[in-house]
Amino acid sequence: MNKKIFFLLVFYTSLFSKALLAQCTFPATNNCLSSNEQHVTANSDWYYYNGGTTANGGKIVISPNNAPTSTTGGSIVLSSHLSTGSGAFTCYNFMKGKTYRVCYWVRNNSGCPTNNFGTLFVYATRDLTANLNSGLIPPVPKRQRVDTSYNFFTAGAAHGPGQNCLWDWKFISTTFTANDTFNNLVFFPLNPMGSPTTGTVPWWNLNYTVEIDDIRVTEEPSTPPYTLSFSLQDTIDGCDDSTEITLSGMPAGAIATWTPAVKLKSGITDGSIVIAKPCSTTTYKIEIDDPTNQSGTHCPTCIREVLYHTVVVNQWSDPSRLIYSTTPLPCTLPFDLEYDPDLTNPCPQIGFNDYIWVEPDGLTTHTGRLATIPAAGALQTGEWTLRIINSAKGCAEEHKFMLTVASCCISSPDFTFPFDPSTNVSPNPVPFTYTGTGIINHIATLWSFGDGTSSTQPNPIHNYNVTTRTPFIVCLTTMFEDEQGEGCCNRICKTVEVEPSSDPCDVVADFNYEPSPFGNNNFDFTDASTATGTICEYEWTFNGQPPVITPFPTIQQSFPPPGPWQVCLKVTNCIYDPVTGVEIDRCENTICKWVYPPPTMPAPGAEEPSQGTLPQPGALPIGDNSQNSGLAVYPNPNKGTFTLSLNNRKGNYEVMVRDKLGREVYKRKHEFNSTPIKITLSDVSAGIYTVEVKNEGEKFVQQISITQ
Repeated sequence: MNKKIFFLLVFYTSLFSKALLAQCTFPATNNCLSSNEQHVTANSDWYYYNGGTTANGGKIVISPNNAPTSTTGGSIVLSSHLSTGSGAFTCYNFMKGKTYRVCYWVRNNSGCPTNNFGTLFVYATRDLTANLNSGLIPPVPKRQRVDTSYNFFTAGAAHGPGQNCLWDWKFISTTFTANDTFNNLVFFPLNPMGSPTTGTVPWWNLNYTVEIDDIRVTEEPSTPPYTLSFSLQDTIDGCDDSTEITLSGMPAGAIATWTPAVKLKSGITDGSIVIAKPCSTTTYKIEIDDPTNQSGTHCPTCIREVLYHTVVVNQWSDPSRLIYSTTPLPCTLPFDLEYDPDLTNPCPQIGFNDYIWVEPDGLTTHTGRLATIPAAGALQTGEWTLRIINSAKGCAEEHKFMLTVASCCISSPDFTFPFDPSTNVSPNPVPFTYTGTGIINHIATLWSFGDGTSSTQPNPIHNYNVTTRTPFIVCLTTMFEDEQGEGCCNRICKTVEVEPSSDPCDVVADFNYEPSPFGNNNFDFTDASTATGTICEYEWTFNGQPPVITPFPTIQQSFPPPGPWQVCLKVTNCIYDPVTGVEIDRCENTICKWVYPPPTMPAPGAEEPSQGTLPQPGALPIGDNSQNSGLAVYPNPNKGTFTLSLNNRKGNYEVMVRDKLGREVYKRKHEFNSTPIKITLSDVSAGIYTVEVKNEGEKFVQQISITQ
């Protein structure tokens, strides 16, 4: 079946949808003579009328018998008696002037009548619906006879009384040309002859039945009685906004309808000359309407012919004329995008502002044949689109191209600190101020103070435990990330020379924390403060709760979910007389940090706490499970002699002391019990040292300051 016939079927389905119920479907459109797929089944949309039953919803009865071309489904069963009968109909759209082939199988399934009474009538009708199962066949012009070639007596060989009178299946194929528009196909057996003219044999049966199966309808190819031609056959220029197409050979009174829509030439109403403005190669469908119906007036629903005509359109723009950078663009710098047209043959209706450059987000646009983008950014990496608008034709052509912007991530750390210009010596503690820059998203900041300690605070104040003027190398590292997820990091180092702390009582609060194995949101907190004397008191404030005061440097705390939680530590530094042991001074310092549920880390730019020093996101103890929880070293600072105690621990532990370069200055095993261990170092200079106390199962680390 060609596309023309298929279109007609679909088109007229919509025209007659109000007259037909939804369950009425078209019979097969396969070739009548070769396919057997469309045999009648119990689900077929065939309906009784004129005496049919409503017990099956108005649908006809299906016999289990099949035509030779069918193996399943059964066949339609119809009956007839004196001067009347029960017919069946379904939906099918017959177009006026079209020729159709109707094919079906039929057989007489009744007795053996001796007279020629009984003919199967096949009609094309209109306006039957599934809710009508009574009434006569519609009169002319609502019907047209298709076929009456099957007679129930002459259909098979003669039989006598008592013989098998079931005739064999017979194949019928006939053609007809519709003289109007119809939407039903009807089968109707009729006995118009009355009683037999001779004899009264008991086996005579004035009623008879007929079975019909494998019903097909196809449209026969037809040639219209006219020849149509188009004036426009060659390729047209894409800039042409006024293309005239002439359709010659239309019959008088016919109307041509074009799809897609076109403009009719002035003074032309039948669609034979149109003005088209296709943006690209376009195939037009032209429907030629039949000029008149039977009453002599125009019939807008009677399509005589459907034609297709393709207009080939040249592209009016050239993607090779795009001028853009094929190498990565420097981030933050301006760049140009240009379309260089063929100035010898431009489209006159395309202006300078008809060039629209669309960024990869699909929303941000720039206008002009030459567009200057103020600054390249990370989000401008990707596929761009140039849209060239031909406003006279109401359409556009688009060209895609790729731009790449170099990484927009910049990390430029720097810092300042106070010092005496005459001596280059800084006060102790030293306040450090961050003065660097970075683009775009700040990820992390790390200070290394040169004495083995570090900080992630933006502007830390650091106390150096020295007894003489000492230089330290301080390094600052900053990490950033651009909007494409590409990171960058940089480092700067400066030398800071400091005097001993001017305040005899000096303390810098700090603590570490790590998740405890004893439940969710449970943490071990360990003091990491530094002091010129001895820290004699720890005041912990957990997430705004009342403070907990303890003399011990370790504590455990649980938190309600979800977190994070703010924890503040205030430490009190006590100065004792070295001879009498009497407290002679004390000072305090407080630090606050955010504690995050493992393994959560703070989002970049998280808001800092308002009290105390700044939070240090993710500030955990050093690796390999090292901890100073439970290890007490005092006095600290000292002159090389100090005491160690392990809280609630007994057994053999190895004690090792290293200087700031990692060299061992003391190593020996000790038996720890309730009595503290006294350590004396000889031949050591002033400075920061690390004390390690460990056995096979655990290790404790603490820093001490030795003054000489």
